Amino acid sequence: MNNKLEGTRYENKVAQILYDNGYWVTLLTASRSGQPADIIAIKDKEVALLDAKLCKNDVFEMYRIEPNQIRAMTMLEKRSNHAIAAFVLGMSTGNYVVSWQEMQRLMDDNVRSFNKKYCEQFITLEEWCK
Repeated sequence: MNNKLEGTRYENKVAQILYDNGYWVTLLTASRSGQPADIIAIKDKEVALLDAKLCKNDVFEMYRIEPNQIRAMTMLEKRSNHAIAAFVLGMSTGNYVVSWQEMQRLMDDNVRSFNKKYCEQFITLEEWCK
């Protein structure tokens, strides 16, 4: 199975978890210019812009954060008091929600990658939904 197909399946899995927990969910489809995230989820006046990343070998490589994601997530958080921007990282031990603020901090600290042990300090998607 190729990476694109695995990634699409993971995005669908994340969307289904959100939907099953009462979120209105829409998957953003790829376009020529590229979308800045995979999912918009809304529940109880809370709006979340989420990018789902499946992490092979339980490692997330920071280079996978694209320039358009940096721009969109930064802009969203500057212009909205209620919106959330985050990444959902699929590791073997769970699906972890890592906020855009945390990702920015890691980029500022020149972190190139991190593993599932680091992710385990964050809330899982299932916990985040509650």
